[in-house]
Amino acid sequence: SAAGIPATVESCGSAAAPGEPASAGARAAMAAHGIDLDGHRSRPLDGLDLDGYDRILAMTSRHAAHLRSLG
Repeated sequence: SAAGIPATVESCGSAAAPGEPASAGARAAMAAHGIDLDGHRSRPLDGLDLDGYDRILAMTSRHAAHLRSLG
C-alpha cells in the first residue's frame, strides 16, 4: 500500500452486471497511475457479505444510501 500498511482492496457495484470488464475510461484513468485493470471484472454488491470488511467506501450519496439499506 502507499503508506506501507498492508491492505486488500476490492470493488463491486450497486448495479453491476457480473463479469463485465472495466470501462475504457476507468482503464485509462488507472493506467495513468500505473494500475492495470485489463483483468478486472465487475461483480454486483447484492449478495456480498459486508460484515467481512473493515471499511466500505461509496462513490456517491446514492451508493451510500444503498449500502445502508443492506444493513
